[in-house]
Amino acid sequence: MGLPTHLKETSEMLAFALALGNKLGQASTDGVIDFKDMALFLGPMLKLTEALNGADKIPGELRSMTSEDQALLEAYVIDNFDIPQDKIEERIEQGLAFGMAAFKYLKTWI
Repeated sequence: MGLPTHLKETSEMLAFALALGNKLGQASTDGVIDFKDMALFLGPMLKLTEALNGADKIPGELRSMTSEDQALLEAYVIDNFDIPQDKIEERIEQGLAFGMAAFKYLKTWI
């Protein structure tokens, strides 16, 4: 699924955060994150520079986000966030939904 092009910086930061979160979940399946897990983090870390370049534009992108954009971002997270710990994944997705709803409400005051 493609994300809105006018939310480029937000999308890049989200892609980095999801990639890192997925690898953290994968690395912690044995209960320990150690040196042998370092190779897992190479892919997400390669996205870090891209995510940080232009990060200062994210607040403006979020302020201009429409309800349709919000729905696309939420669907993107649900489709791309997949960790082995199902209960944790479910709670994070619920937290995201709550956060997006709170943001939508607060946006009317900004």
